[in-house]
Amino acid sequence: MIRSRSQMLVPVFLCVPCCVLGQDLATTPHLLPQGRKGIASRYPGDRQIEKDRAVVFVEPFNTTDISEMKARWGEVKGATRLSLSSEAPGGSADGRSLQVRFAADNSDDTRLFKPLPDGYNELYARFYIKIDPASPPLQGLGLRIGATPRAESHPELPAPGNRGIDLPFWTSVQPRGRSWQWDFATYWQGLRSLSEPINRPVPFLVGGKRPAVARGKWTCVELMLKVNTPASEPNGAHAFWINGKLYRRDGQTVSSASKGHPQGKWTPHGWQPDPKETTAFAGFNWRNSGLVAINALWLDLPLQLPGADQSSRVWVDHLVVARQYIGPFLPARKAVKTTSTSKGRLIRSDAPVKKAGGFTPMNRGFAATGVVMKPSAGGVEVSGTLINGSFSDYNKAEFSIAVKDDAGKILGAKTFEMTNFLQKSSEPFRVVVNADAARARTCSLLLSAGY
Repeated sequence: MIRSRSQMLVPVFLCVPCCVLGQDLATTPHLLPQGRKGIASRYPGDRQIEKDRAVVFVEPFNTTDISEMKARWGEVKGATRLSLSSEAPGGSADGRSLQVRFAADNSDDTRLFKPLPDGYNELYARFYIKIDPASPPLQGLGLRIGATPRAESHPELPAPGNRGIDLPFWTSVQPRGRSWQWDFATYWQGLRSLSEPINRPVPFLVGGKRPAVARGKWTCVELMLKVNTPASEPNGAHAFWINGKLYRRDGQTVSSASKGHPQGKWTPHGWQPDPKETTAFAGFNWRNSGLVAINALWLDLPLQLPGADQSSRVWVDHLVVARQYIGPFLPARKAVKTTSTSKGRLIRSDAPVKKAGGFTPMNRGFAATGVVMKPSAGGVEVSGTLINGSFSDYNKAEFSIAVKDDAGKILGAKTFEMTNFLQKSSEPFRVVVNADAARARTCSLLLSAGY
């Protein structure tokens, strides 16, 4: 289709938020976002983050059935070591994670592999990880994104110096050896160490301090890969963030690399950033054909290093893949409780209770009135009216009702939601709770989230 000159100008103006004087965010380290300025900032606890248009894939590890999780991946290796756990990062919306258990006699690795058949030129992947504080050193643990021919989960690396259209490339971030520090493990067909081509992944922060691995604590780890465009130019990039922060050393950002950044040199062990060097990183030629794009995600769950004589555990959670920076999530909103008698009169709240307009307000401007319990064929029917007395419209508000006996013991509970709950509006509700009606005396109404 032929476009007029005026039509061709439109995309230039639309790109202004992503560029500064022609500079690309992904290849200009000081312009890369940090902190809670990504997609996750709009979804506390990652609740419903999968609905964001920029999100490609989400693995929340929140199911009760491991087979449901496995169905979302193209390949799961070492599944006998995987189990679901109630461990979760603070502020998580679902309170579950994946636990990986390693024994001293592990003979092979554990891996989750996800093909991404649509292909992407720039991709971000983020997850939360917690490593047993008593864990021995692990090798190969981390998150990885890249391209693999024919959707192979374990592509064979070509001989050093080989070049072709359909060759794998990837970048990953993982703890390095016995030092318990984060670094890249990166491979592409143009990889060189000193003056010699090599065919093994290499680190990029050698020769100095790297971000420390905080064992025993949940850590947010994010990774970015941008392919070179056009394919003839070495202008690709990669970066990683730990808890939403890029890593700086000796006055320069070293947890990102692109053409012209950072200053440094190649060594036999990998790239060594050094601002005193006159040379800078030459850039990534990840691909030599525009037909190749990022098409794969790996969650590598590793072997223990040789000589480890004890078992260890790793927990992972909240894995999100997107076309934009994701960042750490904000804590999920805390629940606020109110309690009503079977006659419908609210008798206590976490905040001081004051009558207003004939009903008792709940926190955040919500209120309930006319709450009544009565026996039902399914147990206990609870009905009443919910009022949105706030100054906000809610796409969805989630509530839970618990039916209790005289001693306050919960006999049964049920969750329900209100959709399109507009400000200053009221909505009737009617919920049947599976509980013993003969013992039911009170019910509590829980506002769990609104967004």
